[in-house]
Amino acid sequence: MSEKMAYPSGMEKHGNRWRIKKRTPRGLQAHYPGQLWHRFSTDEPHKKAAAALIRRWEADLEEEFQRIRDTGSRHLQELPPEQIQALAAAHRADCLRIHEDITEQGFGVFEGSTFKADFEESARRRLEELRNAGASSDYSLMGGYAALLLRRHKLPLAEGSPSWLKLCRALWMAEREIMEAALTRGAGGWVDTPAPPSAALFSKETPATPGVPLLSALITKFLGEQDTSAPMFKKYRPTLELFLEYMTDRPGHAIKQREIDDFFTFLCRLPPHWKKEQRQGLTVREMATREWPKLMHRNTILKTYKAAFRPFLAWCQRKYHDETPPFPQGLTTDGIKYSGTRTETERKQRALTHIELQRLFNGPEFAAFAADPSQEHRYWLPLIGLYTGARVNEVCQLNPQCDIREQDGIWCFHFTEDTETDERVDKSVKNASSHRHVPIHPRLLALGFVDYAKRMRAAGHVLLFPKWSPKAGKASGKAREWFSEWLAEIGLRDETLGGCVLGFHCFRSTLMTAAQTIRALPWPIEHITGHETTGNGESRTSKGYKKRELPLAEKAAILEMIHFDIEPPMLRKVAPVGQ
Repeated sequence: MSEKMAYPSGMEKHGNRWRIKKRTPRGLQAHYPGQLWHRFSTDEPHKKAAAALIRRWEADLEEEFQRIRDTGSRHLQELPPEQIQALAAAHRADCLRIHEDITEQGFGVFEGSTFKADFEESARRRLEELRNAGASSDYSLMGGYAALLLRRHKLPLAEGSPSWLKLCRALWMAEREIMEAALTRGAGGWVDTPAPPSAALFSKETPATPGVPLLSALITKFLGEQDTSAPMFKKYRPTLELFLEYMTDRPGHAIKQREIDDFFTFLCRLPPHWKKEQRQGLTVREMATREWPKLMHRNTILKTYKAAFRPFLAWCQRKYHDETPPFPQGLTTDGIKYSGTRTETERKQRALTHIELQRLFNGPEFAAFAADPSQEHRYWLPLIGLYTGARVNEVCQLNPQCDIREQDGIWCFHFTEDTETDERVDKSVKNASSHRHVPIHPRLLALGFVDYAKRMRAAGHVLLFPKWSPKAGKASGKAREWFSEWLAEIGLRDETLGGCVLGFHCFRSTLMTAAQTIRALPWPIEHITGHETTGNGESRTSKGYKKRELPLAEKAAILEMIHFDIEPPMLRKVAPVGQ
């Protein structure tokens, strides 16, 4: 399987080169007058090589943004002592190399030339100037050289900072040595030109090691070994790319447990649709500093980000445990908890009230569905949801050829992932108890559902609602969207925390609530809805799994006791296929 590299978001090709641009965050635009966008062109035709350059540029830019947030300035306030000395050494090596070249060429001397004498006199005056500056501890005369060297090595040190003053003093000392060496050479002596300092001394990157690859390479290799058709693959990429943006690129062995813990705390400060905000020019770190009316839900963080991150860690630990240095074997997501403010039950969907059911099934919109054969899929989907409590994907992936049939004299749905389906669909059920047979409710039979199913079968369809095309491997993608939008259009959407009505799942709550009011119900309603149950009938809500599936006749007895006070209009008759 070919590897899919985690490329930087917004990376684009221009001619035969790769480039990227990043918007200046709104809160920082005052620090970049007239510069709304930051642009970087790699001059690199190869995408992987360009991506590595872009990631370094993004890391530098994000570091600069964060520096402004922390200090109010885009400039560094401090340089490590070794970098200050390296800058002074670079100045010394450059100047002495130039002087050596001029000396070897004989100063371009011709008869009557005073160039050599003028140069040496200039060096003596400069040396005197430097001595006077040292006597008064005023090293500002080296400010121009300091600015030039900092620009050359892309070190945005703030002028006037303590490190700036230390750099000017180090350059003052280097300049004295340069002038003294030039005069020694002019008098017939010799001073060697030192080698320039290593470029690595000016780099903020951790030197590459022969062991664990960079984080970006680990992500690329991990994704390349995964099954792209698996549902979890869709969670891996956004999770790991966000982790890379948060961490910036570095060798895998340098990742710390504290950083992983901080990453999950950071996730709790992001809005649910952070990608949309990112497209508006906000960096994820800037988003985390803002106030948002709503933040990511605990289930998103624990069931998407944490669930996707754990296999990546395990893969890295298995692949690189024997490198030197190894990938840290103690890194874990165990113990990571949701630290945000969203509650687990705030998106729980409640049962529909009698008035809401009347509005849904006896309103003019539903009557229009019944009267128009081209909208019969919109007629049957809500009714099946109400009388089965099934999940929307369970309903939409039903195959009329094999999942709707008569068994032991009872017409039933077979909710399963094991039967054939459309090639665009990956059938799935939530858990072991979701594999189940559910009798078709008497009200659905009376409304003519079996005739509809037979027509779909005769037409050769392998999805119950062929007018809704699958989306992202799910038969329910378009249907789910339509139903949620329709609820809002007819005024039934309710966003009350802990008791909302947002989509198809409200039918599940409605059926279960109706069952709870029937004291003589012979078996728990979970045998119909497919919730996990224990052997004594407790729901998962429930701690366990059902030990066996009830006979269809027993299930039919459950459904025959459940009624809703609605009178859906009859569907307009449609001629069978072939007539």
